[in-house]
Amino acid sequence: MFGAVDPIQLALRLLVPNGSLLLDALAPFLVDGNDALSRAWAHPDPRMDALAAASMALADEQADAPPADVHARLWRLTAEAAGQPLRAPAEVSAPAVPRLTESWFCCAEPSARQRAAV
Repeated sequence: MFGAVDPIQLALRLLVPNGSLLLDALAPFLVDGNDALSRAWAHPDPRMDALAAASMALADEQADAPPADVHARLWRLTAEAAGQPLRAPAEVSAPAVPRLTESWFCCAEPSARQRAAV
């Protein structure tokens, strides 16, 4: 199961475009730094924002590593952030999934490496 999910998908944050019906519900969490296409927001628990940033950095830095290895590192990172002992997910074998030369998902937040390239 995990083998079919590109690791970067586990690190993407919700993008809230201008004009979204979610803006009213997210009003207490909106922060400065908005761009022309979306609104920036912060989780009420700053540890979640730190975990999101660390997950994105890990998934981006390890983009060329085997997905199973990155999933294991993300799993460990999440357990550490939660202050919980590492409990490995059930072993699930999945067929190798073809991949592009870079991860690309419509309406996804760009990683630091992708921003630097522009």
